Amino acid sequence: TTAAAEAGTVDDVADGLAKSRQVMTSLTSKSMQERASGRSFHCDQCHRSFSQKLGRCPVCCPRQQSQPQRQQTPLREEVKHTTSTASSNSSSTPKPDEVLQEWRSYPSAPLDDSDWRSMSGVLWAHGGSGGVGLLKRPSGILCLKKCSPEELFAQRLAHALGVRVADMRVIDSSSEEAGSLRLNVKHASPAAGESDSLPVRSILRFEFLCVMEFLDGVGMMGMPAHDYLKTLEGTAQPRPWRELGRLMAFDMLVNNYDRLPLAWSNEGNLSNVMLGSSVGTVVGIDQGAAPIKHEDGLQRYLQRVRQAVREARYGEGKAFGAVVEAIFNNTGMQLAPGEVADMRQGCLDFARELAGSVEGPAGLLDNALDEVCREVRGCFARQQTCDEVVSSTRTMVQQVAAALQEEVGR
Repeated sequence: TTAAAEAGTVDDVADGLAKSRQVMTSLTSKSMQERASGRSFHCDQCHRSFSQKLGRCPVCCPRQQSQPQRQQTPLREEVKHTTSTASSNSSSTPKPDEVLQEWRSYPSAPLDDSDWRSMSGVLWAHGGSGGVGLLKRPSGILCLKKCSPEELFAQRLAHALGVRVADMRVIDSSSEEAGSLRLNVKHASPAAGESDSLPVRSILRFEFLCVMEFLDGVGMMGMPAHDYLKTLEGTAQPRPWRELGRLMAFDMLVNNYDRLPLAWSNEGNLSNVMLGSSVGTVVGIDQGAAPIKHEDGLQRYLQRVRQAVREARYGEGKAFGAVVEAIFNNTGMQLAPGEVADMRQGCLDFARELAGSVEGPAGLLDNALDEVCREVRGCFARQQTCDEVVSSTRTMVQQVAAALQEEVGR
């Protein structure tokens, strides 16, 4: 009898554990499904939906003040002030987030200054495509990251075609300048535990680096972007939508899929769009060409490009609908029909300009590609795969340009 009772107790416990597992599995599955399918939350106060990336309801919660314009404060004075404050009270060392907030008010330093002895600070900024190193100089701030032929190709071609993206300069790790850069990054880095500058020093191990223009403004993601776009309502300030359309059309030309999902089946990465910068209403960062070498894959991609151009000409469809959804998911802003029309017009404007450069007597696109290919090959001459990357990228760009020309000429 005792053995039977004990066996019954064990069975009861086992049944209870099995039911608990079922409940937990059900809750976990439901949570994962909600996370995978639900991209918006509902506010308990106003019952409106908002993007989960905002973190709070933009209607009920007061808006943050928009980011102030850059102040042209001499950095030498700021360095002296920071140094004297830290020495008088070592326990009040600012946190990396506080330092970053202060640095946002500084201008971009010139890219062509190769003397790194004046560097006074190093910081790692998270976000975007993995983050970026920030280098503080008396004249301002520069960004530091690893670099590839695909990135330089996209940046230089955008510049040649009149699309505003962050400027950059390549540094070969075997050069004398790279040696000076490594040494001075080490000297300017804070003590261990005071800042996460270690990723900056790890970047220096790559074969090719680039210093990049430091931009003010806000990335097109989260509450800062929502607040900035809200401040434009009812004002005469230029809206970003037409310039955003031009940027998307350029992305199609080089197959830069890591920004807005116009011709790609992804959610986009809107942190690679800077809004409200003093150098442009819309500025692209972290772009890179992605050559498609498989012929069937290239033909399928060209069909997506043609479809996007048709929507730009005749009305919104699946391609632009995905962009509108991505903007809402990332900023909480639902675009009005007129704003979508501006975005489509910007895309069509770039396609028409490109078509003119293809068929023009001067061969403007071919000339631009000649210059870009020459510079990329020169900067990455030590990289064995560079020539193949440049050749395949140029071939793809020419075929995409031909498809754009065909669509706008219909």
